[in-house]
Amino acid sequence: RDLVAISIGPRFQGYHGQLGRPVYLDKPVPGELDYAMKSAKEAQELTREALKPGTLGEEVEAAGRKYIEKAGLLDYYVYSSCHSVGTAEAEEPVLGPGSKLVVQPDMVFSIDIPLFLAPFGGFRYEDGFLVTEKGNSKLNCTT
Repeated sequence: RDLVAISIGPRFQGYHGQLGRPVYLDKPVPGELDYAMKSAKEAQELTREALKPGTLGEEVEAAGRKYIEKAGLLDYYVYSSCHSVGTAEAEEPVLGPGSKLVVQPDMVFSIDIPLFLAPFGGFRYEDGFLVTEKGNSKLNCTT
């Protein structure tokens, strides 16, 4: 019975992407871990809904952070959940508390919901998103 935190950082022509998933190697997934995994996935979806043109960076990141706080998991949320990607797998701009960046079309962000240093271990849900005129588009086809 092990929790495996998978993190994949593909690189193509000098540009990076990032994907992260937790995998539990047994069934059923223990209750506390199952709750944390579902909470992280929902926080990522709420952050994605906020990632659209004209939104302040701090508002985008706050969508997921607030959900994690309501879920009682904020102590394990160890860093801001949105960062740009490009020639490094995590680079500026980073959307977090105090970020006044206004999101624009054609920006690319990785929404990374990190839950670490917890009694159940640690993991992240992470995917890349392209900001579009009407919202965003996920850059992979994973669930």
